[in-house]
Amino acid sequence: MVRGFWPQPLPDFNNPAVRRYLIDSLVHWVRDFGADGFRCDVAAGVPISFWEDARKALDQVKPNVILVSEADRFEDQIEAFDLNYNFNHYHTLRSVLRDGEPAIRIREYWESTRQSFPCGARFLHYSDNHDWRRPVVEFGEKASMAASVLHFMLDGIPMLYNGQEIGDRGPTRWRGVDPIDWDHPGTAADRKEATATLKKYKKLIHMRNAESALTQGDLVWVNNTEPDSVLSFLRKNDRDEILVILNLSNRRVQVSLDLPVMDYYHVKNMLKDGDTWFELYSGRVSAKLAAFEEIVGKRISHPPLQDQ
Repeated sequence: MVRGFWPQPLPDFNNPAVRRYLIDSLVHWVRDFGADGFRCDVAAGVPISFWEDARKALDQVKPNVILVSEADRFEDQIEAFDLNYNFNHYHTLRSVLRDGEPAIRIREYWESTRQSFPCGARFLHYSDNHDWRRPVVEFGEKASMAASVLHFMLDGIPMLYNGQEIGDRGPTRWRGVDPIDWDHPGTAADRKEATATLKKYKKLIHMRNAESALTQGDLVWVNNTEPDSVLSFLRKNDRDEILVILNLSNRRVQVSLDLPVMDYYHVKNMLKDGDTWFELYSGRVSAKLAAFEEIVGKRISHPPLQDQ
């Protein structure tokens, strides 16, 4: 027996009988138990030809089965997988929130993936994972929530890890059962914080489900005057435009965007109460943002003035 990187058997994928056995196992769980799909651990450690053969076999049983690659391999979504884990996005995000790298690094990585991956490739966006410390511990509460706001606004698929919905600070336990403690034990302050965190995640999930521009629209980056701190972009389809301005730094900033304020001066807030009106004096959309604060607003179109 040959062992792989971890103390696990390393199958011989050059042996047709081994490949057939493993593919039959995948088919068994879909056909006989109704599995919707598989998260394929360390998928890049297995030849892409195996996953392509597995996809063909699974499609004959259940064409809409989902295969998630826990890898950043660009070939994955050509014929085999539906989406990739996007590890390097997390590493970039961590370098910004924890280490003080410029926020624009996230945009730069996004743009690089669109050049190297197939057109239409989809990615998971996450800040919590069993391999690392919880984001509220790694980044702090405000920065952790700012990361989640970003992920629900980006194209791709936002992913929450078990307990992130209530700001769980406990260590992850990927080799055991770790149920979410919805009753929020601890001090009154702990319970208040967990309730507020859950409320915001519910709002993010509802917004994501309700706004087609976030799931089917384009993402258009918008330049701004504070690229070290602020990300700004539009999510838009043929009906709606959603403006996102997100401060990923731990300081207050005043930022101007390369958007004409007369076209975007009024937006309906989607994560806060009321509307936001941008001041007209600068000619561009401008805002003051506290540390890790966001503006997420749907553009309100005003009819042109009619001649009297």
